[in-house]
Amino acid sequence: MESLNDSIETEIILWVFKFQQRFRLPDIALEVLIKFLHIVFTRLDKSQFKNFPASLYLAKKMLNIFQPKMQLAVCNNCHKLYNIRNIVEYKKEGKTAIANCLHKEFPNNPVPSCCNKCNNPLSILKKRKGEIIAIPHMIYPKPSIRQQLSMLYIC
Repeated sequence: MESLNDSIETEIILWVFKFQQRFRLPDIALEVLIKFLHIVFTRLDKSQFKNFPASLYLAKKMLNIFQPKMQLAVCNNCHKLYNIRNIVEYKKEGKTAIANCLHKEFPNNPVPSCCNKCNNPLSILKKRKGEIIAIPHMIYPKPSIRQQLSMLYIC
């Protein structure tokens, strides 16, 4: 009986994704629809639909359809984008350190006092399993070119 329940949940989620594709719904609308269905199904029969996903993330995880995204670190102050690997692997004197934003507001201005450097910290240091790692303050998930083109030309 467990595989039948999983099958019903999978079929419902697949139908929701097909519905999104057919009517060109954004991910936010799909998120709301999945949350609504989760509430309705759990109120109808909590034992049968206990594994029904409560969010779009969980639905994609359930079906293993994650789309690879390029992630970029963002400066909180000037919003300049950085490669996340450069921020996480930044070291000073052989130790993991906090990387700072290198953006200059007016780099070609002949007056040096007008060239304001942002110098905002891009990461924080946290201890994980006995070692110190750098974690970016803010991450911007940028879809790949293939994803952007497929979203643009969806029929």
